[in-house]
Amino acid sequence: MSSSEQEKQEFEDLYCRYAPVVERFAMALVKDASVAEDICQNVFLNLWNRRRNLAGKDNISTYLFASTRNAVADWFRRYAKIRTLELGDVDAVVEFAGGPDAERLLGEVNSCLAGMPPKRREVFLMSRLHGLSNAEIASVMGLGEKAVEYHMTRALKDLRKKLSGI
Repeated sequence: MSSSEQEKQEFEDLYCRYAPVVERFAMALVKDASVAEDICQNVFLNLWNRRRNLAGKDNISTYLFASTRNAVADWFRRYAKIRTLELGDVDAVVEFAGGPDAERLLGEVNSCLAGMPPKRREVFLMSRLHGLSNAEIASVMGLGEKAVEYHMTRALKDLRKKLSGI
């Protein structure tokens, strides 16, 4: 068996062994089967592309889970940006709420979110838009649960302060 055939066989063995676990881990965090599948495939594609740099690594499972956690965090960052743009659709919100106050409120919320430090904003969006628990957010972002609680408390305090005059 040539070395490239051996590499392919080793990769297939790793994929068969770890892909279901990696996909379940991603699914637990993103709550969307197709997104979890995409993340899993990207993690293994990345593993294949870096296989020569990773040769001799003893604990490949640690690498796979760290890569999955990072890929999920990247997905949330991209999704949060898209979701913020959707929230910026003022006409739909005004029509739904039935008045110009909704436009002003939405503008204030978006302004407040834009002014938050990145981690605080990301914690807030993961919690309020995606419905993740503090433990799930901590896992995705590589933070302690107390740090997530701190960021969430500060984000809510920022919003209350910004919206108190409305």
